[in-house]
Amino acid sequence: ELIMRPTGIVDPEVDVRPTAGQVDDLLVEIHRRVERSERVLVTAFTKNMAEELCRVLKEQGVSGVWMHSDTKALERMNIIAGLR
Repeated sequence: ELIMRPTGIVDPEVDVRPTAGQVDDLLVEIHRRVERSERVLVTAFTKNMAEELCRVLKEQGVSGVWMHSDTKALERMNIIAGLR
């Protein structure tokens, strides 16, 4: 079913995958996007998960930052600007 928002923007396709091997799967997807000069946004359920995932990705050579609801507005703007 295609869901169209009032803005005319189509919702992205959602792909649900098994949790086994999810970090390795994520790394494969990230590298696919990087090869095409695309960017990746990864969301996590908890603050701790976001911090841990960012640490693991950095160990694998993937640059990135995490932010969550406790991140102040000015800091959030700086983080987003730094990702451009």
